[in-house]
Amino acid sequence: MSNAPTNLLNLKISILLIFPHQTYKFFATVVLDVLEVGNVKDVLSMLNQNLVKVMLKYGYNELTEVQKKSIPLIIRGRDVLIVAPTGSGKTEAAVFPLISKMVDDVSKHQPISLIYITPLRALNRDLMRRLSSICSDLGLRIQARHGDTPQSLRRSLERNPPHIIITTPETFQYLLISNSLRNYLANTKYVVIDELHELVNSKRGSELIASLSRFELIAKKPQRIGLSASIGDIQLAKKFLSYGRIVDDVVILNARDMDIELVTPYTSGGSIDTASLIKDIMSKHNEVIVFTNTRNDAELLGLKLRELGVNVYVHHGSLSRDEREAVEKKLKDGEIKGVVATSSLELGIDVGSVDAVIQVSSPKQVVKLVQRVGRSMHRAGLKAKGYVVTDISLDDILESLVIIRRSLNNELEYFSIHENPLDVLTHQIVGLLLQEGRMEPTTAYEVLRNSYVFRDLTFEEFNKVLELLSDLSLIKSNGSLIEATGKGRIYYLTTTMIVDSPHYLVIDLASMTPIGQLDEEFVALEVNEGSSLVLSGRLWRVVGIDEEERKVYVEEAGSGEYLIPSWVGETIPVEYRVAREVCALRKLLALNHLPKQYAGLISEEILKYLKDIISKHVNSGYPLPSEDLLVVEVKKSTPTVIVLHSCLGSRGNRGLSYLLGYAFSRYLGLNPLIKSDPYRVVIQLPTRIQLSSVESIVRSTLLEDGLEELFKESLRRSSIYRLVLVNVLKRMGIIPENAPLNIINALAKRFEDNELICREVLNELTCRYVDLPTLKKFVRRLAEGKTIIKFIEVSELSPLALEGLKIPGFSGRVLARYIPKNIISEMVKRRLLSKKVRLICMICGYSYISFVKDLPDSISCPKCNVRYVGVSKDLSDDIVKLVLKGLKSGKNYKFTLSDEEKEEFLRLKESAYLVLNYGRRAVIALAAYGVGPETAKKVLSVKDDEDFYYTIYEFERRYVSTRRFWD
Repeated sequence: MSNAPTNLLNLKISILLIFPHQTYKFFATVVLDVLEVGNVKDVLSMLNQNLVKVMLKYGYNELTEVQKKSIPLIIRGRDVLIVAPTGSGKTEAAVFPLISKMVDDVSKHQPISLIYITPLRALNRDLMRRLSSICSDLGLRIQARHGDTPQSLRRSLERNPPHIIITTPETFQYLLISNSLRNYLANTKYVVIDELHELVNSKRGSELIASLSRFELIAKKPQRIGLSASIGDIQLAKKFLSYGRIVDDVVILNARDMDIELVTPYTSGGSIDTASLIKDIMSKHNEVIVFTNTRNDAELLGLKLRELGVNVYVHHGSLSRDEREAVEKKLKDGEIKGVVATSSLELGIDVGSVDAVIQVSSPKQVVKLVQRVGRSMHRAGLKAKGYVVTDISLDDILESLVIIRRSLNNELEYFSIHENPLDVLTHQIVGLLLQEGRMEPTTAYEVLRNSYVFRDLTFEEFNKVLELLSDLSLIKSNGSLIEATGKGRIYYLTTTMIVDSPHYLVIDLASMTPIGQLDEEFVALEVNEGSSLVLSGRLWRVVGIDEEERKVYVEEAGSGEYLIPSWVGETIPVEYRVAREVCALRKLLALNHLPKQYAGLISEEILKYLKDIISKHVNSGYPLPSEDLLVVEVKKSTPTVIVLHSCLGSRGNRGLSYLLGYAFSRYLGLNPLIKSDPYRVVIQLPTRIQLSSVESIVRSTLLEDGLEELFKESLRRSSIYRLVLVNVLKRMGIIPENAPLNIINALAKRFEDNELICREVLNELTCRYVDLPTLKKFVRRLAEGKTIIKFIEVSELSPLALEGLKIPGFSGRVLARYIPKNIISEMVKRRLLSKKVRLICMICGYSYISFVKDLPDSISCPKCNVRYVGVSKDLSDDIVKLVLKGLKSGKNYKFTLSDEEKEEFLRLKESAYLVLNYGRRAVIALAAYGVGPETAKKVLSVKDDEDFYYTIYEFERRYVSTRRFWD
């Protein structure tokens, strides 16, 4: 070890005696300052020389800035948070000094000396590839252990544990209760948490940090190292990483320069096809990653680029692991021009020699853009190159411009940490009892309170959770002690904080064919009957939602209709500060002023486009919304359309939309259609409402006392509330994995008023989905008169309002069209004629299955030749057995059949009567979705063929939209 660090160590002790409260921060600064003027040898001399030789062997010929600054602190045993851009060498900055210490000291060269935790399995694989050779050369064994690890390797790990384990937060939970590994876990001296920014604001992260407090009962205060590419609040992240301990930080903001260009398909002469524009950009580079915000966009853009002759593959979370790994390998080996990806390629796996990144549409968040652009030129010292290809939209261009500026200045979003998450607590209590056996409740309480997320947990709250766990038979009392039950063990081993989100199948009602899938979260947040969405490159209106079958029925929307468009992927939230800056910039552009920090980021052509829209808004007499002026437009129309121009960000405006939606519903007895984005809330009411009524409802809602309770009630009535409730119940083990919907509904109903569970649902909603602090600040400004509300009645919505109603997504991909009646009729006809039905003679019971198209106009029983033939969409033999049972009973069928059987038997008799009178035409009507004999009678009264099929479509549509109200 060189003299300089030794002298610094002495300096640290001197300062400690004089300035005990400022010591560590000052000491870290001194160390870094001295090392900056030193050279690589000062740092390398601190490492084991065998390791240094191996580093040189594998191409580590020099240390990066983050490595020079981190290694001395880690060698000294400090807890360290390392924040630096992707490609700056963070992993090696953490691992090399820890390996050095393990090789230096035989007592630290023990099985499971180091646990390296990453949030993604792909990172596990990448890390194994990068470190296995280095460790092997030094006599260290390294092994990954996660959900995909084969049983044979799991058994091998337990028999002969490696020196270094690479794992995920979920698998770490299992390791803690492994009896065969406990003695080896006691050897652990070091824990590294990679991609910390992916964990701090999630319940996965809360669980991991709480479990590290448990881990210290096994391994005595192992050194903690946190790695993050970008994080908005360094001090909060340090507390999260090692609460109650001194944590040094190494923050490298400018280890890599970034060059980010804003590009739009807009030109003064029209617009360019976005896929062609992206192809042109890709032609300037060797290998490119194109990021989209949605899987749907990734698939569609990948298809369009391939049609243009570009050799690209698609990469997203819905693909199998083998498919994703194959694409990653092709990209790394330089076999393809590029990959169109979602966030699946965002984190730190090695992507080879990618020299540019293209972001399609606004990335929504600064941290996402920094992380994604950092995928390019993935080596320290090389300038990262990125492009943001925006939509032709004022919102998307301004938002992208602001995010680019904030990215270049490292102005990252803040994050929220889940405070006292009770579903995490239930899992951790059971895990702690499985790990340690019987415990005093006070001891368990103190262990978990050592983590940052439970630092404010009261013993009263803790006891209430114990009571709930006892009621659920997950723990039991044994005198003054508590212990986990067998049921508790099953719960712990089968439950994680990751709740799989089921998918809804989207069905085109006219053809009854699937056109895509939607995540349950998106359905809860964005989809209502009457709303519209973009899917498969077309614009659709939602006709109905079947929660039991998890289906969303849609029809194509005409381009001339008024719609509030939803876009699959809009759930990426834009932070309040970004939205506020967008609105401030909008105001400056209205004054014909562009601040110099934006000047080099936008072309004159795009700038003119933006100014033209804003000028048109102002020159048309519409007031310009700002932080000081809340403009509320009310369109004189039926339906009434209301636009509140509020720059509260995605989560702030979502909360405002829930609040106002509940208010309009409560005051008017109507169900409004509501859509929010970072810059406005749009409300559509089914009838005409006077301006004075709108003003009265908005003012009384936002300015009345008791707003917080009203807000909580609005959340309880929102569509997202039930989704979060179910997720909380799953994490608590109350709803079993893969439970059928009837069980889920029954358990949700049973626990929806439970105080603890309601509190946790609201906690999660206000942490993840709505921005309560921003909403409170907004309401406070209204009450104090700092923000003025201006209500205006308009014949046409303003240009700024219309910007928010543009169809989002890349240019040219959305087809909004009107489908003529005759085309819909033809689609329905083809669908119904191609269906199979079961025909059953209601005299002799003979049955057979046939395609509708193969039936004659006049239908009779092949066996007895009677034309009294029933129709069933159920093709199973069960329906035949029911009919035979009824026929055998004769007139006594009313007594021998159950109520349900009797209802079906009578329905078949009614259908047979229709077949007797109308033949195949009756079968066609009865084959339709939701059409029974009573409805079929109305359909069959229509004589014209085109009108007949269109009438069937109308009845199907009515069934889909009203079915959820039926008992």
